[in-house]
Amino acid sequence: GFNVSLFRIVRLVRLVRLLQAARYEIFRDLLMMVRGALGGARTLMWSIVLLYLPVYSLALVLRETVGSDTGGAEGEIHLYFDSVFTASFTVFRCIVAGDCSTNDGRPLSFLLLQSQGYFGIFLYTLSYSAMTFGFCNVIAAIYVENTMEAAKRSEVFAKRQRLNDPHLLREKSKSLMRLVEFEAGTPTDAKIKPNTITISPEFFTRISEKPEFVQILNDLDVAEDDQEGLFETLDADNSGVLTLEELVLGIAKLRGESRRADIVGVNLLVRNVQKSTLEFEARMLATLDPSGGGKRRSSLMKSMLPSSG
Repeated sequence: GFNVSLFRIVRLVRLVRLLQAARYEIFRDLLMMVRGALGGARTLMWSIVLLYLPVYSLALVLRETVGSDTGGAEGEIHLYFDSVFTASFTVFRCIVAGDCSTNDGRPLSFLLLQSQGYFGIFLYTLSYSAMTFGFCNVIAAIYVENTMEAAKRSEVFAKRQRLNDPHLLREKSKSLMRLVEFEAGTPTDAKIKPNTITISPEFFTRISEKPEFVQILNDLDVAEDDQEGLFETLDADNSGVLTLEELVLGIAKLRGESRRADIVGVNLLVRNVQKSTLEFEARMLATLDPSGGGKRRSSLMKSMLPSSG
C-alpha cells in the first residue's frame, strides 16, 4: 500500500512539472490548439448531429427499398440494409468514410445499380455529391472558424488576466529595476530612489538590446510596435533623459492594446486643457484690458472650440 501511494505521488509531481513546463513560449502554439479544440467541442457535437441527420434519412429510404428486396441476390446487397442500424452504418461508410464496398471487395454502388436500376445510382450520386460538396465542407468550415474563434477568445481572456494581475506587474517591475541598476553599476542591495538614476538614450539603447529587457516587455504584453521608439514615447517632457520611475510607470501604461476609450479619454483631456487655457487667457486679457476688447477676443476664440455635444 505504501509503495502504491508513493508511486501515485511521484506521478502527480511529474504531472505538475509537465503543466509548469507548458508555460514556456515553445508550448504556446500547442496550448492555443488545445484551447481551440476544447472551445470547439460544442461545435463538434452539433456537427456530428447535423452529419447524422442526412445519413439517417438516407438509411431509412434504403432500408425500405434495398433492404426489403430479398428477391435479387446481387452479392446479397440487401444484407447491408436489412436494418436501420446496418443501413446507417453502410451509408456512413459509403458517403462519409469513403469505404463503399462489400466484404469481398465489390463496389456497393455497382451492386446498387444492378438491384435498383437508375433510381439507385441516382440516389447514391445525389447523396454523395450533397454530402461531400455540401454538408462536409460547411461543417468543416464552421468547425474551423468556431475553433479559431474559441482559441482567440481564450487568448484574449488569458491576456486580460495578465493585465489585471498586480503581482505580475510588481514582479516584472522589480526585475526591470534590478536590470537597470545592474547595468548602471549600482549595487543591488543598496537603497536607491527611483529618481536618482537617469537613463540617457545611449544607456537605454544598451539595455533595450538585452534579452532580459525584451522578455520583460513581452511578459507585460507591450506590443512589438510600441517597443520601437520606446525612449521617445516615454520621454514625455522632452528632457532627453528618463528616470527609473518614468521608465517603470511608462511601460506599465503601455501594456495591452490601445482601445477606443483611451483615444476618447485623451480627446476629452485635450479639450478640457484647451478650455482652461482659454478661460485663463480671458481673465488675463480682462485684467490687462479693462475696456472689454480682450473679452470680445476671448468670446471669439471660445466660439471656435468644438461643441461638447
